[in-house]
Amino acid sequence: MNGILRLLVCAAGLLVWFPGAGHAQQYQVNWVATTGSDSNDCYLTTPCRSFSHVLTKTATNGIITCLDSGTFGGLAVNRSLTINCNGGKADSGITVTTAATDRVVLTGFVQAAEGPIVFNGAGSLIVDGVTVNRAAAGGLQFTPNGPGKLVVSNSRFLNAGNGTTGAGILVKPAAGGSAQVTLNGLTVSGNTFGIAVDGTGSTAGINVTIRDSVLGSNINDGVIATTPGGGAPIGVLLASSASTNNGYGVRSIGSNVTVRVDGSRIAGNGTALAASNGGVLLSARNNLVQANGAHGAFTGSVALE
Repeated sequence: MNGILRLLVCAAGLLVWFPGAGHAQQYQVNWVATTGSDSNDCYLTTPCRSFSHVLTKTATNGIITCLDSGTFGGLAVNRSLTINCNGGKADSGITVTTAATDRVVLTGFVQAAEGPIVFNGAGSLIVDGVTVNRAAAGGLQFTPNGPGKLVVSNSRFLNAGNGTTGAGILVKPAAGGSAQVTLNGLTVSGNTFGIAVDGTGSTAGINVTIRDSVLGSNINDGVIATTPGGGAPIGVLLASSASTNNGYGVRSIGSNVTVRVDGSRIAGNGTALAASNGGVLLSARNNLVQANGAHGAFTGSVALE
């Protein structure tokens, strides 16, 4: 009967049934709930209990929806999927290991000390409306082993790290990996590092844009970009954002690193601006840098066109 109901809803334009290889029956849309059971078929009226089980019932490019708030166990994604927990907040550790042609969407998660969101495959990860709080290993670790794209919007990464290591968001491709990253509308606060871009493990390019975001009260840096000699070239644009009350506001470290700052506020930091080991730190000349313990300096300017 549930299969018939799914097909009827499909006819209404809401769901698409899909028989998946390797399982007797998979569907494009499934549900989990704290009141569910993994002996169920994961339908709207008979939801499953855990992410691990609902994944076996969900076809590639399918959608998993949380009906309420709770812990649904670890989530290990290995193919294109959307996990939508806007109807309820899921507190679960997440690991994404996908191929270059895959795309994973995570929305509505709230994680409290359940571990970071980890991306260690290739392809695209889209994160929206997520809060990660008190994850000792970091908030989001984007460490692709191939061409990787990350888009994060309207999200919060709070209190991550152990005081020595760990970042709200870490971008650090593995060998053979590259990263194209867009971060928009974020609050990154109270972490060991705020947003850290690290080219140590790769020689491919890293490009990061941070826009309309607040990077505040992180122990070390609001934004730091670093790469060793021979490491990945890094380009970072910080635009229309605030880096405030951190150890460092913005740092650029390494001769293959260029950080550009446009229309942003760098205030209340121990040191506002720092560039070392040949790092380039450029201003669009429309930034406010005030009330820091030490001002530091841009290494140059970039013309607006």
